[in-house]
Amino acid sequence: MAGKILEFPMRNPTLFSPEINYQVLSGSEFNRILYAAIRALPHVSDLTWREELKRALCDLLLHENGVA
Repeated sequence: MAGKILEFPMRNPTLFSPEINYQVLSGSEFNRILYAAIRALPHVSDLTWREELKRALCDLLLHENGVA
């Protein structure tokens, strides 16, 4: 049973769309996850991945604050 649950999101990547994630997470949960990812940025050793993550986080922050 657990294997099927773990495989389910991989078969349905749309579950991770921003709209669904926003509906599932409360504002405080979303912010906790977002700021944890921001704090993790210095620990990403690959510069390309770090910059991509930084851009994505900035986009999320701008969208969340109604700027984008």
